Amino acid sequence: METGKKMYGQQRKYAIERQAEEFVIIGNHLKTARIKRCFSVAELAYLANVNRASIYQIEKGKPTVSLFTFFNVLKALELYEEVRKIIIIDLNGNAIFQRKILLKNAIKNYKL
Repeated sequence: METGKKMYGQQRKYAIERQAEEFVIIGNHLKTARIKRCFSVAELAYLANVNRASIYQIEKGKPTVSLFTFFNVLKALELYEEVRKIIIIDLNGNAIFQRKILLKNAIKNYKL
């Protein structure tokens, strides 16, 4: 039993580390987007109606920024609609849903 808990703890630690790396990557991409638009941190903070510290936190990949703040920054960078469309379309989610429906129907129609 102890090894199961230990394994779960290691998996959780690895998942948290991987997620932290992804936050940093996203932060770097948003910093690049800001620079491409020739915005200073202060200008982006003003446009997003957030403080400069929030911009720095996002760009450093800190997970403590609220979604409200994050989305305001996306809107100021004119990236919000693109992200929104990706979430709405959700091709992967649609494919998973279709597979589950097919599997459910196959199980329901299976005769021993």
